[in-house]
Amino acid sequence: MRLRDRFVFDYDPACEGVKYFLLLAATPDRRTWWCVAGVNGGIRVLAHFAPDGEVYTADRLHAETLIKCDCGVRDLLQNAADKLNVTDMIAPCDLPGFSETYPYGRTYHRDGWYTRTERVLPLPAPTWAPDARAWDIREGVYVVFADESYRLVQRKEYYDFLRVFPRPPIARQGDLLVFDEQPVAIRQGLIPLAVPRCILRDDSGNGKEESLDRHTFRPAGLPDAGEFGCVLHPEHDRLDLPGTWETLILAPGTSRPFQGTGVVD
Repeated sequence: MRLRDRFVFDYDPACEGVKYFLLLAATPDRRTWWCVAGVNGGIRVLAHFAPDGEVYTADRLHAETLIKCDCGVRDLLQNAADKLNVTDMIAPCDLPGFSETYPYGRTYHRDGWYTRTERVLPLPAPTWAPDARAWDIREGVYVVFADESYRLVQRKEYYDFLRVFPRPPIARQGDLLVFDEQPVAIRQGLIPLAVPRCILRDDSGNGKEESLDRHTFRPAGLPDAGEFGCVLHPEHDRLDLPGTWETLILAPGTSRPFQGTGVVD
């Protein structure tokens, strides 16, 4: 773990008066702690207690370097411990789908890509996949679903999506999510990454099929489309849309990371 003396923070890594805690994790030796707090998980603090008693924290999400600074972190962690059970941090090789760690710090996934992460930081289940488990690793946020399928998501995209869709979807077909709202951020194009990956109900009245990846949306009015439209996919069951649907959107991230590009596609 890389440590350095005081440095100018981007922002204060801890907040006084925090009352809502989501997750608290620590290494087995209880020297390194990870806390997620705030109603939307916006407060994320990584802290390391050195043998000499100094406290090192990271002010940026999953920063590679910890900086000597207390900033109220002790009180924050104590308050979290009073409310939550402590979860043990796991090693990269213990992540679902990964194997042993090889030289140069590479831990390989069963699909051939690898992570160089040193710390696996657990996260609360995302609202768009309440049955999933999520971890912050060096390459982004690794989300594993109940059926052991997964997605790797860039951090900005992950947290942008949580802000835009704070409630669970009303239906799902693989990586296609169905919501009963049309967020202003998408309607006005404030989240560019989502615009080409969604279909809004107000824009679906052209009577033609539309595709999102391999999901084919068939609007109401077409043969065998159902009362409110349906979505077809070669590997999933047909999804008949509920009458309250407003937005069809692909889940953030990708299930095929680093294929040919070297980055999260």
